[in-house]
Amino acid sequence: MLPSGWLSSVGLYCVHLVSLLLCLSALPSVSLGLTPECKEYLKDVAQSSSGFEVCALLCARPFRVCSSCFDDYAFAHNMFVNLKSGRGQVEKNCSEDLVSGDRVSIINRAFTYVTETWESGNCDNCLVVSKSDDIVHFKVAEFAKEFQTRAEQVFKCIDSHIKNESRICTDCLSSFSNLSNFYHGLVKKYEEKLCMDIIDIMNTTRVKWSDYGCSHVYGLEPEVCLYAWAMVIITIVFYFFARFSQKPRDAEILEGRTMREHISKMSVDSNSFRDQQELIPHLQPLFTIS
Repeated sequence: MLPSGWLSSVGLYCVHLVSLLLCLSALPSVSLGLTPECKEYLKDVAQSSSGFEVCALLCARPFRVCSSCFDDYAFAHNMFVNLKSGRGQVEKNCSEDLVSGDRVSIINRAFTYVTETWESGNCDNCLVVSKSDDIVHFKVAEFAKEFQTRAEQVFKCIDSHIKNESRICTDCLSSFSNLSNFYHGLVKKYEEKLCMDIIDIMNTTRVKWSDYGCSHVYGLEPEVCLYAWAMVIITIVFYFFARFSQKPRDAEILEGRTMREHISKMSVDSNSFRDQQELIPHLQPLFTIS
């Protein structure tokens, strides 16, 4: 699921960044000390950044940023990399003025925002990435296309049974199971780094599947069943262990308590006998006198 407020925060942030970049590029070149070519390059940077941000906003719901905006991201990323590294002649001439010319670092902030947005969706993990000297190119991975195809089959099956909804759970179970099994294979491979496009498609499919009351038809995953049975067995074993190990413990406590009471009684009797023995010599003169 997307974080709460993600769409609104993206909108505000990209509007601010694009506005700042465009305002910066619109200032007179004399006041900034920029050459005409640097000012033109700054406009290209602003357009590349805004291009990705607009695409990300339009593809935010349903989330398809990774599969729909990779060209815009690659263009913005490569533009920033070339500028910061000063690889071309124009970039070399303009890099210091544009990147390090102010304390606010608007261009660096824009680059950071674009990169963080892309990485937060784990977009590289549903694309084929080719990189050379930090210049990137993307294309959609085959497994992502396959997943999309399987998801479309589920939706087509559901849509074809709209007039007979009672048959959806049985007739579309095979398609849904194929999609779910494929998804779990990707989860095992990528763990928590799975591409957000795929996660969103799966979540949407599950919601629609459950809307027709089909969730109970698709049983629990084997891992969930094993975990549940393990917890039951552990609970039973713990109960019996506690039950049968308690009696000997109680007996030991009772025996120890009885032994202490017996010793204490013997000590009292011994002290009483000793007192009597000490009293006899004092009583003998009394008996003799009488």
